[in-house]
Amino acid sequence: MDLFLHRARLELTRRASGEGPQKPARYVLYPYGGWDPQTPVRAIDVDQHAIRVIDLKSNELSASVLLAEVTATPAQYGGGPVLILDGPGLDAMPIAPHPGPGVWRKRPKSKKPAYLALEDDWLTLVEKFGLASELADEAEPHNLGEHISRFIEEQGSHARQTWRTPLLFGLLVGVPSALYWGHSDWNIVGVAVGVICLIVSALAWRFKWEF
Repeated sequence: MDLFLHRARLELTRRASGEGPQKPARYVLYPYGGWDPQTPVRAIDVDQHAIRVIDLKSNELSASVLLAEVTATPAQYGGGPVLILDGPGLDAMPIAPHPGPGVWRKRPKSKKPAYLALEDDWLTLVEKFGLASELADEAEPHNLGEHISRFIEEQGSHARQTWRTPLLFGLLVGVPSALYWGHSDWNIVGVAVGVICLIVSALAWRFKWEF
């Protein structure tokens, strides 16, 4: 009865605003870590006013919530991004993308997802709830240890090098050469190579170069 009254209220709102009915966008959800990950279990229908959650096994409406009442919260699980949708009468739905498009810029709380959504659908939901600007292509290291760990990862046989490689190489060559300045002509060469590497590193960081 509550769901029926809610739908009636939405329809009266549309008629009062002079808007005609529009076909909602549908986002299909798959079980996370289930026995049958290829079979969708839920669908989220989103229009201008509300979202509706459909149980695809029974094809019944599970919840209907006004968009203004829905909260979208970033979370993470295993380093990947998770989007949690919650609202009145709606069980919290932690949704992970497949494949992952990146990470959240900030480090949110950890939450195991219950559902998987295709990457394009997940990104559309993120944009719908105003969180697109919170996504980044990769996790940003926050300390020297994380930068060194990322540098080691970049030395893999198929990995692409970023600004970290010329930076660390420049420091390894330039700093010892500067400390022993005057002991050998090779120290001048070492300092010059270090400075060039640091310049290349700065340019690679600024323009997102990869090698």
